[in-house]
Amino acid sequence: KMVDRHVSAITARPFPPCMRSKFEELQRKAHLTFTDRFQLNLFLKGIGLTVNETLNFWRQGVFPKGKMKAYQGEHTYNVRHNYGLEGGMIDYTPHNCEKMQQEHKDGAGRCACPFATDIETFRSNTLGQSWYQSVSIDARDKIESAVHAKNPSAACEHVFEDAHGGFSIGPKFEFPDAYYDASMEIEEMCRERADHAQFDRQSSVPEDVTTAAGARANVAADAHPLPTNFNLALEDLSSDDE
Repeated sequence: KMVDRHVSAITARPFPPCMRSKFEELQRKAHLTFTDRFQLNLFLKGIGLTVNETLNFWRQGVFPKGKMKAYQGEHTYNVRHNYGLEGGMIDYTPHNCEKMQQEHKDGAGRCACPFATDIETFRSNTLGQSWYQSVSIDARDKIESAVHAKNPSAACEHVFEDAHGGFSIGPKFEFPDAYYDASMEIEEMCRERADHAQFDRQSSVPEDVTTAAGARANVAADAHPLPTNFNLALEDLSSDDE
């Protein structure tokens, strides 16, 4: 599936915290360091965006009208280079979690992975970040315990589980785009479950239930098809178009 081209909608998509942090900084400053841009572009490439869709991401979301010269000069070549279409034609692959946990941002002294740090720095860095504000209090305790234990992957898994009603990300979580893929699989499963539940409700509604109140009562009697703590928006923000 393809991320919706409207960048405002991307904030609702299942980006892992490392990429959400970059995206929120991008929204605030309309700028990222070269390393952050490189990692974000490779992530977008890893989740299936074409080079034109990634260029559109930068064009629509970062540079408003009047700044297209800056966009053209600073980003077009770099994005195409990341996709192996310029320069040495290297087909770069997304950075894995281990590399993200070790690689520091240019001159900032912060790791690309928000969990690969000490607990005081983690608390300071996540203060005010919207992705962390949506995490439940119980999950925050687990996340901080994992950060304190120097286990950033476990911390990220706790974020995933909290955002997906307890669903696990799975055993092969080694890349940030795997976080996205697992989330999309769960969302698709929940969509299908909701569709099946809706069909079953419609099929089982008695003929004499003709009022809206009666229909609502019938729906309420069924078990809800989605996890009770499922935080992803289920409106149609994605497309199957190539």
